[in-house]
Amino acid sequence: MSKEIASSFFNLLEQIEHTVRMAKRHQKTLVGAHAYGKNFHTQAAEVIKEFSLLRKSIEALDYPSLSAKLVEVQSLVDIITALNNAKDEKLKAIEQLRFLWKSEIEGILEHLGRTPRPYVDILIPKNVVEGQPKWIERIAYQVNGCYNDGYYDACAVMIRRLLETLIIECYERKGIGDRIRSQNGDYLGFADIVGKVINEPMVKLSRVSKRGLPKLKDLGHTGAHTRRVILGKSDIEKHDHTIRVAVEELITNLT
Repeated sequence: MSKEIASSFFNLLEQIEHTVRMAKRHQKTLVGAHAYGKNFHTQAAEVIKEFSLLRKSIEALDYPSLSAKLVEVQSLVDIITALNNAKDEKLKAIEQLRFLWKSEIEGILEHLGRTPRPYVDILIPKNVVEGQPKWIERIAYQVNGCYNDGYYDACAVMIRRLLETLIIECYERKGIGDRIRSQNGDYLGFADIVGKVINEPMVKLSRVSKRGLPKLKDLGHTGAHTRRVILGKSDIEKHDHTIRVAVEELITNLT
């Protein structure tokens, strides 16, 4: 995302804020052929144009939570640039937009702007998850990154998350998601989902995966919930073949 576009957008926002405040101070309307009306009309058009560029640059990042925040920003921009005389409403929207940007958007953009670490082919090779939805690729990236950096409890938890995500995706894509939901529509817990998938005829798994998934479930549970056990490299390493096989077979079932 171009910092120049964001800087330009907020400079324009300051200009339109100044116009609104001055019109309020001098009891002038923002609508009409006089100076305040003309300035506001021109500045509103510039804000709309610049926000359109800013939005496109952010949407290109393909980050779902940012897209949701852009909807909120758009609603505030609509209030600010509306050709009416609601000065207090506009000033309030400007403050809300600044707060939203600083508190929830700017940090995410800075994080995304950093040079990402290369994918480390250790437990799950890149070619296994390449082409899958971005969230699956990112979870696999974290599995390998945690293992590579020695964060073995975190690695076990991310392995569990990846497997749970893939199993749910399998059921949903095959149109049998109701088989892993409770009566109120929520997904079952991971232990129950594992128990279901190893006996599910529509999900094709080898003996390696069927025998290994319950063990990987226990590994993830230990990493997440066991207070006095700290996992080591060997705890993950002894399951490396099962992890690779289970992940690849579940991904195969997605097609």
